[in-house]
Amino acid sequence: MFLLRRYTKRRLFSISTLDFKPFNESIIRHFTSLEPLQTSDSNPSSTKGDYFAAINHVVNLVRREIHPERSLNRLRLPVTSEFVFRVLRATSRSANDSLRFFNWARSNPSYTPTSMEYEQLAKSLALHKKYESMWKILKQMKDLSLDISGETLCFIIEQYGKNGHVDQAVELFNGVGKILGCQQTVEVYNSLLHALYEQERV
Repeated sequence: MFLLRRYTKRRLFSISTLDFKPFNESIIRHFTSLEPLQTSDSNPSSTKGDYFAAINHVVNLVRREIHPERSLNRLRLPVTSEFVFRVLRATSRSANDSLRFFNWARSNPSYTPTSMEYEQLAKSLALHKKYESMWKILKQMKDLSLDISGETLCFIIEQYGKNGHVDQAVELFNGVGKILGCQQTVEVYNSLLHALYEQERV
């Protein structure tokens, strides 16, 4: 039995921005030897600072250059899941920048994408109404046997509703099992009700 939950005003998607700072190439050289960021207190603060400075530099490079791939290749960065996720989150105000960076990251033979990066990119594409590209990303996840979380499905359905695409929201809800291999959970059902409510069709 499905239960209708009460909705409160909340931000469905937050975007963090990074201010541009002059960048020292020595930090990039140091970053190439860094391990993925750990949460342990044993890590020196300077190492964390270098890590985020490198991400900051990459984000600004992706934002400013029309074709940043060559510049990214010259940096010889260790492309990790966490690194890609942080850059995608920081560039989420531009779906094209996020998609271009992700395609570059996937070309790196040492990098294997996870659900975390795919879902972040799918949300960015949905937020900016890039639905065709979003569906390609979701289908890539299914082909790679990567799980799509209910939270991501809820976000996409509610974005459809906000932008007046209720039919697509219903289509996604009806096809989550067959097309994406997901379950119609209570949360996903409630998101559909919310999308319908947005259009005053309930």
